Amino acid sequence: MPKKITKSPAKPSVSSSSTTDFNGNLPKTNSVITRHLCLNRDLGVGGNLFGGVMLSWIDEAAGIYAMLVIGSEMIVTRAFEHAEFHHPVRLGDLVEFIADGYKIGRTSITVNLRVVILEVSTGHRIDTHSVAVTMVHVSRSGFPLEIKKVGV
Repeated sequence: MPKKITKSPAKPSVSSSSTTDFNGNLPKTNSVITRHLCLNRDLGVGGNLFGGVMLSWIDEAAGIYAMLVIGSEMIVTRAFEHAEFHHPVRLGDLVEFIADGYKIGRTSITVNLRVVILEVSTGHRIDTHSVAVTMVHVSRSGFPLEIKKVGV
């Protein structure tokens, strides 16, 4: 199966909090997949978002998008490409996870995400980092399955 790579425009579009519309259409590349509000329970001892919490949010966002693209909830996380934090996330920050393209392999999908802090009062966005997450489509018994459907 040929690999598909999508490119994104420069600015993200702000979508509703729902991942798909009522017709089941996917959010387009460069749209918000999900958002999280940084709460007290998410903070580490230094007062910033605990890195493990951010990684779980990234995993969730990549998983949501991958499921919608391949049309199956049967995916597992295989790898995170280099995750480097460029800007701290603090209490009360609204964090957005933006689809920034994907690549389909035979049994896997790599989802590119941009993570940004949205300043709600101004609409200004601060890039915290970008990361690629590879997910593998699996059978109920956990064996890799070929990806046959691509939804975008």
